Amino acid sequence: MPKGGDGGNGSSTYGGAIYLDYDSTLDYGSTLIENCLIEDSIIVAGDGGNGGAGASAEDGDTPDPAKPGDRGGDGGNAGAALGAGIYCAPGTSPTIRNTTIRNNTVIGGRGGNGGTGGNGNDNLLPSGGRGGDAGVPGPAAGAAVYCANDVNAVFVSCTFENNKAFGGYGGNGGDAGGSDNNFYRPGFGGLVELKFLDWGLWWNEDPNDLPQGYNPPEDFTAKGTAVYVGENSVASFENCSVSDSLI
Repeated sequence: MPKGGDGGNGSSTYGGAIYLDYDSTLDYGSTLIENCLIEDSIIVAGDGGNGGAGASAEDGDTPDPAKPGDRGGDGGNAGAALGAGIYCAPGTSPTIRNTTIRNNTVIGGRGGNGGTGGNGNDNLLPSGGRGGDAGVPGPAAGAAVYCANDVNAVFVSCTFENNKAFGGYGGNGGDAGGSDNNFYRPGFGGLVELKFLDWGLWWNEDPNDLPQGYNPPEDFTAKGTAVYVGENSVASFENCSVSDSLI
């Protein structure tokens, strides 16, 4: 019996007002932004799709642990919202001078819900299918400016004010399918720590069907409301002010 279909991943959004790209073949990546006002940009990432319901067991099946109600599909992961004002792609080297960046907002997407497990046949053990796992929430960062990895940015006499970043929500794990002999569990929620995964093995579960890998929760939250600076990036600030950031 087929597992329920997995939900699609939400789309990520970048650079609501300005997107600075880098082309290594042209050695193009140095940009000057001077005497500008960048305001009121809002970018919203896409939500993950919900997982489909698992197929239900048919009455009269030969008792077989391999034929319970089937597993619900997993919810899709949410997209990220990065850089409502300015997004600086890897390799860029922008100089931003005498510029005000205000009232910009990034909103991460919501993870999809796990699908419900298929209903079981009461003559089978185990029976009802387990619920699908939920999708993770979408991060939101750099409402004013997002500097990706390997960026060299210079800010001179800039003002960052009233910028907002809101991380997304994780989806809900799917319910297990119903039957009188239900030994499968509901799905995991949108964020799962590895230390809890052994719990699934108590429920006659294939360890290969447990969530693989673990990202720390801060990977899925809002951060760097005014300016976010990625790994291996360098940013210098001279005579700049930051005020009224909300996260």
